[in-house]
Amino acid sequence: EIILGKRYRDDEKTALAGIERLEAFFDNLGIATHLKDIVGDADKSILPPICAMALKDACLVTNPRTATVEEMVGVCEAAW
Repeated sequence: EIILGKRYRDDEKTALAGIERLEAFFDNLGIATHLKDIVGDADKSILPPICAMALKDACLVTNPRTATVEEMVGVCEAAW
């Protein structure tokens, strides 16, 4: 309600409206909202090695959930 200025009847509609609002906000700032807009000419084949490398990153220690490479690739593909 704070971001959207109104209430929606269910959580999914609220989440989707929030995503649209954030995308518009980032667009106004000129910030990419999809990975494909950041990596240039690369294709999705770069995701598995990047996710495998991310599993070794110290930041993963503070993640509240453990994740496999496949799960991380799935997240990255959703953000593609």
